[in-house]
Amino acid sequence: MNVFSVLSDPDNPISLSESSYHKATQRAHPYVQIRDGETKCYALCPSCKNPVHLRNRIVKNTVAKTLYAAHVAFSVAGLAEYSQERYQICPLANPQRLDRAGGKKHPGAVAADLKRFFLENADLVIDFLEKRIGLALPDYARENMLKDFGANRAFEYAGVTKYNLPLAFAYLTEAQAMTGFEIMKNQQGLAAAITGKCQDFEVTSRGVRQYISRKKTGEVPTSRSSKLYLSFHDHEISKEQPEKQTVTMVVNETPDPKMPDVYREIYRQSISLDGVLFLRTCLRRARLLSMAKAHIG
Repeated sequence: MNVFSVLSDPDNPISLSESSYHKATQRAHPYVQIRDGETKCYALCPSCKNPVHLRNRIVKNTVAKTLYAAHVAFSVAGLAEYSQERYQICPLANPQRLDRAGGKKHPGAVAADLKRFFLENADLVIDFLEKRIGLALPDYARENMLKDFGANRAFEYAGVTKYNLPLAFAYLTEAQAMTGFEIMKNQQGLAAAITGKCQDFEVTSRGVRQYISRKKTGEVPTSRSSKLYLSFHDHEISKEQPEKQTVTMVVNETPDPKMPDVYREIYRQSISLDGVLFLRTCLRRARLLSMAKAHIG
């Protein structure tokens, strides 16, 4: 994995580089120790708080030859006591794809903590998702997706973590009709695809903003019942950096919503998320709220 934390702030993930590790630890004990006659560099896993060992820091002794952190199954004096129980449910040590979790569920306490975390950061979850898909979701779509996420009992999925909540929120919701969605400036690929491929939908401008609308015959919207659906598929996890994940965004035009298996694909895009950035943003907001409550009440 490409992230670590330190004793003074064990929940805060730090993106791993040689420079960030040296700055955070000063290359001092207990982070750097002699073990089995060799200098070893350790840190904490920000998820399970078990010790992790930095591989390839100086000598490139693995096939990958890149710097990364790996969990170790032993305690490191002065740093962390190893817990097998915490390791087994650690999303960074044992990441689960949302489409291949094999029915595995989070323990009750983990699911409850994820639910609490989501409720405290629902606005950031949606904001991160919208910026990455290049679409501003209208309130009706946000409410529909929240209903789906809850009905799917998403917090129980072993693949859902604090690192991937925006992507998990997208993946664990059902198809959404896109009429009224605003297309952001960074999503002109979708705008072009709708303009060039859709039979019943188009992109209309209101001032400097662009929206998805049903095509009109004269001044009247077409009476067809067709739908332009947004959905998310194919969750992928980086093998070297499990905090970095992707899902595939798909937009299809369905002539008859009573037969959703008949459709035309309009657009497809891989959507990526840096889970470290998302989690750090949530934690930074929590610290600010704590300071505000302490000084303002």
